[in-house]
Amino acid sequence: MEQQWFEKEEIFLAYKKLKHYYYYDNTNILMRKKIAEFEEEVFFESNKNVETVQESVEIIKLSKQELFTRLHTRVVNCLKSIEFSESKISIVSFPKSFDDKKPDIITNDINLSDIKVKRETHFIDMDIEFHIIGVLWIMYCGRFLDESVNTYSYANRLDTNLFFENGCGNKESLKLFKPYFIQYQEWRDTAIDVAESCLDSNHDITMVSLDIKNYFHSVRINFEEHIFPFIKKCDENLDCKSKNTDCNRKEKREKLNEALKHIFIAYKKNIKQFVDVKEEDLYSLPIGFLPSGILANFYLNELDKAVIEKVNPLFYGRYVDDLIFVFKDVNNIDQCNEISKKKIIIEKLFERKGILKEKSIIQDKTKQNHDCKEGIFEYFFLNQSINCFSKEKDYSKLEIQEAKVVIHSINYKGSKALIKIFKKKIEEQRSEFRFLPDEDQISEKFDEEAFDIKYNDSINKFRSISDFAENKYGASKFLAKKIFAKSFGSKDDDKYSDDQILSFFQGEIAIKLYTLWEKVAIYFVISNRGDLLIKFTRNVLGAIKKIEKEDSENSERLQNTLKNNLKTALASALAFNPKLKLEYLSLDEKEYIFDEVNITALKLRKSNLLRHNLLSIPTINVTNLLFDENICLINNDFNYYFIDNKDISINPTLCLLLPYYIQFHEVNIFRIINVVSKLNINLQMGDETTDTFKFNKSVLVEGINNVSEKVDEKNVNEGEVRDVINSIPKDSFFWYYFINYCWKGSFKEENYKELEESFFIINEEDQNGVRINYIDIKGGNVDEFFDEKVDKKVAIANIKVHDVDMMNSVFNRPNVRKERRQSLFNLINEADKNRADLIVFPECSVPYSWIRLLGERSHKRYLAIVAGLEHWVNSKGIVFNFLVTILPFRFGDYTTSLVRIRLKNHYSHFERHQLTGYRLLIPNDIMDVKPSYDLFHFRNVYFSVYNCFELADINHRSLFKGKVDFIVASEYNKDTKYFSDVVGSWVRDIHTYFVQVNSSDFGDSRISQPSKSDFMNTIHVKGGENSVTLVGTLKIRKLRDFQLKEYHLQKECTTLLKPTPPDFNRKDVETRIQNGKLKFNKK
Repeated sequence: MEQQWFEKEEIFLAYKKLKHYYYYDNTNILMRKKIAEFEEEVFFESNKNVETVQESVEIIKLSKQELFTRLHTRVVNCLKSIEFSESKISIVSFPKSFDDKKPDIITNDINLSDIKVKRETHFIDMDIEFHIIGVLWIMYCGRFLDESVNTYSYANRLDTNLFFENGCGNKESLKLFKPYFIQYQEWRDTAIDVAESCLDSNHDITMVSLDIKNYFHSVRINFEEHIFPFIKKCDENLDCKSKNTDCNRKEKREKLNEALKHIFIAYKKNIKQFVDVKEEDLYSLPIGFLPSGILANFYLNELDKAVIEKVNPLFYGRYVDDLIFVFKDVNNIDQCNEISKKKIIIEKLFERKGILKEKSIIQDKTKQNHDCKEGIFEYFFLNQSINCFSKEKDYSKLEIQEAKVVIHSINYKGSKALIKIFKKKIEEQRSEFRFLPDEDQISEKFDEEAFDIKYNDSINKFRSISDFAENKYGASKFLAKKIFAKSFGSKDDDKYSDDQILSFFQGEIAIKLYTLWEKVAIYFVISNRGDLLIKFTRNVLGAIKKIEKEDSENSERLQNTLKNNLKTALASALAFNPKLKLEYLSLDEKEYIFDEVNITALKLRKSNLLRHNLLSIPTINVTNLLFDENICLINNDFNYYFIDNKDISINPTLCLLLPYYIQFHEVNIFRIINVVSKLNINLQMGDETTDTFKFNKSVLVEGINNVSEKVDEKNVNEGEVRDVINSIPKDSFFWYYFINYCWKGSFKEENYKELEESFFIINEEDQNGVRINYIDIKGGNVDEFFDEKVDKKVAIANIKVHDVDMMNSVFNRPNVRKERRQSLFNLINEADKNRADLIVFPECSVPYSWIRLLGERSHKRYLAIVAGLEHWVNSKGIVFNFLVTILPFRFGDYTTSLVRIRLKNHYSHFERHQLTGYRLLIPNDIMDVKPSYDLFHFRNVYFSVYNCFELADINHRSLFKGKVDFIVASEYNKDTKYFSDVVGSWVRDIHTYFVQVNSSDFGDSRISQPSKSDFMNTIHVKGGENSVTLVGTLKIRKLRDFQLKEYHLQKECTTLLKPTPPDFNRKDVETRIQNGKLKFNKK
């Protein structure tokens, strides 16, 4: 039998991990292109000559086994011919540093001269099969190296859930490494915290930062002597410990080690022109190959241990090649000059303890009797790279960059401003993306953020300006915020921002910031500005032509690499809208740039390697619409996607190949939009036979090949209309499970049901002819935001609802302009800053296209939201008035939300008059649908929501007597006197808190409690030209304790609360206190 080594599922798991890693990696956009080209060749090749979207869809419906088999064949064949890999591996280089000779004149003219590249970063370039083999090696071999690396190393650490006991990869995770930003923050923040704590304990501290020069190229790995024997030993030890051993693991290990070495041999030959490793059995590390990160950590493991044992700092941490040390009470050296201070500290802390040695002493063994102190002092300052590591391994190639040696010495008696200001800056940077952006402030601060000005004297003197340079982080931050805001708003011109971006990305700055090209391109595509995208392209191409190296061949090589990078950046943006109008292109621009860009854009689109957070409809990228290049994926008009019978069904192949985890709230929102847009006059889904959300769950055990064709006929029985709106959450969960789990071995029906119940449980109750949807959120808590208090902080959005905005929504011209967007951003930010648990908006106050925005903010900031959406008119002419309730929760490492829409049971008389006057259909007039309300059990409290005119129904007001801690009412109501009387009686009759939010011009927004009239309202507000958030606390624990008492004890209480009404069920109070399930009396 032919040797296969790996099961199909193992190879597919490795590929998913690889694709997931590069989906989130912003530093190597060319790898995304290679992955897209690989998928085009392996999975979509037969799709090349089709003429229609439907033909394309039918061909691409690969079965799970066919897809697995194709990938398995490619990788196994690669393993069999691995010794012939040299021709398939090459080097691609990017500029790293430039010859920045400071001109005598400080100027903003960035097109003065040619761009001289001083140093380059060299990446390995090879077929995707080799990268898959690299991931397999990490899973079965590299994991042992990572487990042996101590905790002082923070970068490139494998995810702790990656492996089972028997060494097999965790099939439930796409992750490979721990998130880099979390690891980096922990490394940096721990050092700062240790230093601050030491100062607080009345000790001086010295912080030393060192950097290893060209670390990956300076490493000398010996596989046969150090790496492979260590892996073998660890693997054999695992055999002894594990009961469930993979019997083929030895063969897998040996084959993967062999393959890895062949890749390194081929790389060594190709990198020789840049990095010459003369030793036959030693190898440097290829940048851009995932195993290199594991090997890099393992290589310095002995150094890390030596630092702890010999130097013994308060803190030591290493992030790849950056080392931070914190020392306590280093002897006073204040009498030395600045140069001597640095020298003496390095000598005392590192050289004397055998960690660092002066470079010339190691290189010249005849100087063994040399006066070390005097010699080191001399050579330290005459050489740019003076020191290197000395240990049992050959660390002699590892040089410390003298220019990056940074020492901070802080006396505990002096000012601690350095650390405090640094920590403050870090916190400011975190909070900038914690809150929604202020668009006006972003534009005003661009020049300040994107440029750094250095002074040599007072900042008040213009002549004190000594330098003027770009700030990559500031520019990136600006672009990210502008893209985010634009994705939720109108595509109106923003000439000021456009000019800022175009003038910034020119000349040498454009080349230095090549990693930001994708963001710039996305900004112009999402702004629908093809003309500015062309201008940006011309700017960058002009800068690329000015690049110079020491010889013309190297210059041309670097220029070609950057041109390919630019094309891929443009393609990543145009993948959202391949038909963006690009006018006035020259023939050369079209032929040599944009024709290739368009081809790559479609490949990236099919491979789902586009930024999913910018999609107008979440999850639409796993539907057949993705194959229609005429479809723009960032159009905020939902009806656009559902006209002309477009095929918006879920595509199983796209789900199998998806590079990231689609969160539940995204599928939930997609389902909402799908249902509302397709509902017909019978309140049924249009095109029943093709509605992929009608399913038979037994398909889970039958596989996924024909999932789109499964129809449960029980959904529509003899005249019985399925309540598709109320069924949205449960239907959404099926597709959430299918999309994320269909490729896994655990994809089973019993697991599906168990997982759903760990998210939420929804039961239908009948109370006096009204449907009660009892929604129990079961997800976990989030420590950073969640606190076990029963009492809740509620934010009221005091905002004016404009008639013109409501009518514009009815006519499908919603107001999503910057001013309105900024008002909503500010209100949510205020609630977040005040750590509110819930924010409530008035009826018809939020454009329905912003449901995605509300869903994103809810789960990211763990903020519950109740909001009235503007009237939503679908393509069938039905007008919906929805109240949306968004409740966040945690599942594993993720936070997500349940997004619940409820149709208004009672449209007001005036509302009905206006809407029918434009020949629009009101759902309740079309068919007799049972009224429904929701009872939420969320974070230890019980509540329900009402939509304006529903408060006028006296029977519906009594539904939740004794069963809720508070009621939320979202209103657009002029008759405040009547509704005020309703609220006054309601809080007493139901004995609950009441949160009422109305348009600010009508007023009467309030938080009320069941107490004496003088103390009933804890918040009561009307008016104001500006929109504001007011926050109040619902003291639910005290309310429950009071309700639990009998009347005579309630009368004896000194509290302001009024006694409970007759027939008040105290068993329901006990159930609420115990977080139990409430019972309804069916009548």
